[in-house]
Amino acid sequence: MKPEKAVQSLLLARWEERGDIGFDEFLQLVLHHPEVGYYHSGHGAVGWKGDFFTSVSVGAIFGEILCQHFQKIWVSLDCPPVFHLIEQGANDGALMADVLSAAASEPRFAESLQPVIIEPSPSSQKRQKERLSFFSGKVSWVESPDALEPFCGVHFSNELVDALPFVLLRFSGGRWQERAVRWNAEKGWEFRLRPLSPELEKEASVLPVPAREPYDTEIRPAAKHWLREVASRMKKGVLIACDYGFLREEYYSPERHTGTLLCYQKHRRDENPLENIGEKDISAHVDFSALKEGAESAGFAWTQLVDQHHFLVKAGAGWLRSLDGKKLSPSEQKKLRAFQMLVHPESMGRKFRFFSAGKGVEA
Repeated sequence: MKPEKAVQSLLLARWEERGDIGFDEFLQLVLHHPEVGYYHSGHGAVGWKGDFFTSVSVGAIFGEILCQHFQKIWVSLDCPPVFHLIEQGANDGALMADVLSAAASEPRFAESLQPVIIEPSPSSQKRQKERLSFFSGKVSWVESPDALEPFCGVHFSNELVDALPFVLLRFSGGRWQERAVRWNAEKGWEFRLRPLSPELEKEASVLPVPAREPYDTEIRPAAKHWLREVASRMKKGVLIACDYGFLREEYYSPERHTGTLLCYQKHRRDENPLENIGEKDISAHVDFSALKEGAESAGFAWTQLVDQHHFLVKAGAGWLRSLDGKKLSPSEQKKLRAFQMLVHPESMGRKFRFFSAGKGVEA
């Protein structure tokens, strides 16, 4: 059975068993099912020939600069002999490969590294192991953050948080309601409104009251659970998440009354997640205010937020200085062009932000 057909069967079985499906559960099945979900079935291709591209798609320079930043964290922790590099949402393993390749130029740092990828899907693990075959025996895999051993090091991710399941809300009639999914034998999958559960009532209580109705938006309780899992395993270190989104005031502004949900298929965007189910990516922007609050409640000592332009320019300052006055080779010119795309304010430099949260290490 094709993955998209299998996903439809799973959804129908779930609906027939229990009725309306919360959108976060819908996404868990459609995107994250370890066998037929979009991210694991082969549909979720990243890059110029896929459905969307990320900073990793631009070139190895993204991972190389991250490696320099990770080394600074290692030094700030007094160069521990075992330093974990934990990646979640690794796709095909390209970012981890770029980081480990760059680390090889610093033997003492490279020797301390213990790389781990969090990946629940057997098919995705297989792709990652093929990509990382050069580092065979050094990289290990676990299925979830709670399967990690207590660690000292860095947990990093690129566009993971926006892909975590989220709940759809609508403000109408002076109150928030949940937009759930149900099956209509004549029309197919459709949305319906239902009252909020006590848990969602609590989540929605911090949202500003919209100035207009109807007002659609999203919340992501799954991010708080994820932060608690990582924090419970981290003894000392830094969590670093690169993603796109806003602080709460901007996220829930009056002009954003249709929310931030977007679907991507072959670099085309649409706003209907109930069409071509299982064949396209479905995401929503990150509420960085909620992420900060979640990190603090999980036990992280501090948080920081900076746009990708400023993060990469500062983290890559040493490499940039090495280019001053130098006649660049074709490969160096290509790398510099990739860097310029990553930091350009009108390209990726302002769209993406780096969120960091630390324990036992200075900000």
